[in-house]
Amino acid sequence: MTDTIASISGPVRPARRTDTKGLPMTRSRARTSLAALAAATVLVTAGCGVKEVDGGVQAASGDSGVDAPITTGPTQPGSFEGTGGVVFLQEAADATASLDAMSMSMDMEMSGMPMLGDVSITMDGSIDNAAKKAHIVMDMSDMFDALGSMGSGDQLPDDAGVMEMIVDGDTTYVRSSLFSMMPGIDTDKPWMKASTDEMSDSEMFGQGATDPNEFLDFLKNNGNDVTEVGTEEVRGVETTHLHTVLDPEKMLANAAPEDADDLEASIEDLGATGILEIPVDVWIDGDGLVRKMVMEMDLSEVESDGVSMDGASMAITVEMYDLGEPVDVEIPDPSEVQELDASLLGD
Repeated sequence: MTDTIASISGPVRPARRTDTKGLPMTRSRARTSLAALAAATVLVTAGCGVKEVDGGVQAASGDSGVDAPITTGPTQPGSFEGTGGVVFLQEAADATASLDAMSMSMDMEMSGMPMLGDVSITMDGSIDNAAKKAHIVMDMSDMFDALGSMGSGDQLPDDAGVMEMIVDGDTTYVRSSLFSMMPGIDTDKPWMKASTDEMSDSEMFGQGATDPNEFLDFLKNNGNDVTEVGTEEVRGVETTHLHTVLDPEKMLANAAPEDADDLEASIEDLGATGILEIPVDVWIDGDGLVRKMVMEMDLSEVESDGVSMDGASMAITVEMYDLGEPVDVEIPDPSEVQELDASLLGD
């Protein structure tokens, strides 16, 4: 699931990035309306994980025609001391990221965020890269409730924080009650569709990411020691619980030259620019594949555009399951679909 067309939207990103024109890119622009901000957030998810596969580890992938067992990851070493654990974790992350199909859940718990306080974002979905299909549901109700408490709540429709996306090859469908606030929308048709390429190529839609595969890339380039915590079950699967500490500077130093720019962008997208250490726990199954990750970040030291992040923190939990399982995606009925002009949610 590497080389994604677009990525899953993450929390408010304090870090800044500059495009080729020298214009600063931030997760939300000061004059962006609440509805446009939220709609842009869900559209960032369009095409999540969908890609053409040119090689690498393969998995059974339903409609893609692939009918092969999951290729397993590395064999667990006898001892995790020294380089044995480091290499094992790197290879396990690489094997997991190379799978074509999986389901996942993500929970981002943010504490002490400026103006927002304590909020969470949850995401559940399934992705089949070989079949180019995906189904993602994101719930940002906590964040919308916090924004509503600042005076915008009465303007929002019910369930404004719940957003759904379906990818079917070259077409992406999105559904959110927020679309009812856009001019010219047919409220009898809850789904909107557009070209997957159109959404993923947009500068607005392409900003920011917390794609699970970016997390796996962090592990693939981590060179710090790994310790074994014990054995635990994750969704009924026996796993080995490991712990390490990510060092963003060391990750960039370990990355291949052709991967360094993408890795640096992923660190910025995560909002981790300026953070020196990121504790991470990883659970790996008997096939050498990652089943769960928990990352904890102290945001006090991140670049924040003059906003104090002192005391702010974030914990991200990602679980991966049904590895290699076919993805059953129900395409919306045409009678419930209208065309989306992606330019409506531009600058």
